[in-house]
Amino acid sequence: MNIKAHLNLPSVKDLMKSVGLNEEGKVQKYIDSFVLYHSEPYLPGKHVHTPHANKPGSGEVIWNTPDANYLYEGKLMVDPITLKGAFFSPNYGFWSRPNTQKIMDPKGRDLVYHSGGLRGSKWFDRMINTEMDELVKGVENIINGK
Repeated sequence: MNIKAHLNLPSVKDLMKSVGLNEEGKVQKYIDSFVLYHSEPYLPGKHVHTPHANKPGSGEVIWNTPDANYLYEGKLMVDPITLKGAFFSPNYGFWSRPNTQKIMDPKGRDLVYHSGGLRGSKWFDRMINTEMDELVKGVENIINGK
């Protein structure tokens, strides 16, 4: 006896979309918002606190401020001529020579953060190392329809 069966499965793309794993799907939007929300306690300084998802669900979260890169790396930037870092004055804020592009400190000095708590360099790396289990659990809940 022979039995013939024909099984029609949806495409992988359709299967992924059905559980929210497609680009701009529920899972990617959740991951983007998780990164934005959960990174906040780790961010140094008030200027970095303006992140945005490039496009909700795009998988790109960008901190697009002039100081975001060096704050993330945690390395002092200095004037290329004087090799002095900008200083903070309560009256004037951060100061450096006008229209001067700073360079990475040749001595490799680290920034000193005064924000306290979790705030400091490599905020995404530190956040994701601490909170990955919660992120995975949230993704699992979405995939399982919760």
